[in-house]
Parts: sequence; structure tokens; C-alpha cells
Amino acid sequence: MAGRPTRAEINLDALQHNLALIKKSAGDTKSILAVVKADAYGHGAVRVARSLAANRVDFLGVATCDEGVELRRASISTPIIVLGGAFVEQGDSVLEHDLIPVVYNLESAQALARSAAAGGTTIKVHIKIDTGMGRLGLLPGQIPSFFQELSKLKGLEINGVLTHLADTNGDSDAGNEFTRRQIELFQQSIEDLSHMGIHPPYTHLANSAAIMADVSHACNLVRPGIMLYGIHPSKGMKRTIGLEPVMR
Repeated sequence: MAGRPTRAEINLDALQHNLALIKKSAGDTKSILAVVKADAYGHGAVRVARSLAANRVDFLGVATCDEGVELRRASISTPIIVLGGAFVEQGDSVLEHDLIPVVYNLESAQALARSAAAGGTTIKVHIKIDTGMGRLGLLPGQIPSFFQELSKLKGLEINGVLTHLADTNGDSDAGNEFTRRQIELFQQSIEDLSHMGIHPPYTHLANSAAIMADVSHACNLVRPGIMLYGIHPSKGMKRTIGLEPVMR
């Protein structure tokens, strides 16, 4: 193809260096969900995922089922969470490729339950709660009715509960206050679930910005994304932990 040729070199040693820093920052009590969505932010999902799996991340995070299938077809066996959820017609693919979809509405939960029943097995899911991002997720007030309906479905295992922080760049007191409010709402939601007898093995809210800003929370899983590749989440991030760029 005519034009200006472009060459990008991916340094997997730098990726491993960044992962080691993230593990140190997160601490021994927190598991790692390494995000490799969008072709690992353009770095090559399969090669990056293999490197992360070799370094024993607990989960890989993708945006869509198709991204998860790509990793499975590359013989990557690490648990894969589909952060964008599954369409109602993708239940069989979720089952076939052992994916863990994020669920945020009853329709998709019912479709997954039907696939699980047809396969005579169980599908793990993570439930998303919207504490202020305003994008995807159950509102806190919807939790009792949603989980009551969810309890009627067979074949679904609640493996985790998550939320997404909207502003963790540390640029303003207003942003910090909003983040604190989101964390409070999420922790209250976890308590409400506990009163209902629901105790998910994993709870998570910390993306790259929250990890780098040392946002205090009681969750046991963190979701590093762009920082894995040596990129700061925003120009306003004032703290550095020695990340190295993966792409050159």
C-alpha cells in the first residue's frame, strides 16, 4: 500500500515491568484484572495477553465477546471477563468459550440462564452497578428487585460485582468528592447484597486512574488498563510509579 510506512515495536519486557509495579502498588490482597480490550489498546491483544497470562494475572478484560473468543482461539486459558457484556444471542458463545460476561439488565441475564440450562452447566457473571458514571449498570435503587429476579434464574453464578469511577484523575476537589460518593454508594450496595445473603467473591472499581491516584477502597480486584502500556490516564495525573512505554 502506498503512503508512509509505520513501524511500531512492542516491548513485552516493559509490559511486565509495568505489571510488576501495579502488583506492588495494589498490594498482595488484591487480584489483577488486566484489560486488553481494543486489541490491547492497539498493542496486539494475543501477544500481550499471553505475556500477562505468563505473569499470572487473575483475569483478562475485553470489551466484547468476539475479543474474548479471539484469545480463546489463541489457546489462552486465563479467565476472561467481557466488560461490555454479551448480547442476548451470544449466550452459546459465552458458554462455548468459557467467558465471564458483565451483566447489567435482566434480559441478558435471562438469555445467559437459558444457555446455561441448555448446556447443563453454570455461567459465571459479574454484575455492574452504576454509582454515577451514567453509562451502564443497575442503579443502587434497582438492586433489591434485580437480585430477587436473578435468584429465580438457574445456571448463573455471581462471581463479582463492579462499578466504574467517573472521575479519578485527581484534578479537582469536586472530582475527589464525587469519587468518594461513588465508593460510598458501591460499598453500601455490597452491604445491601450481604444482607440478602449474596457474597460475591470479587468486588472491583479501580481503573488505571484510581490505582495511580491511590484511591482508597475495600475492593479485592483492580482493573489496570492503559497504565499497563505505560500511558498515564490523563495529563492531570501528578503521581508516577515509574511506568515504561510499551510501544516504541
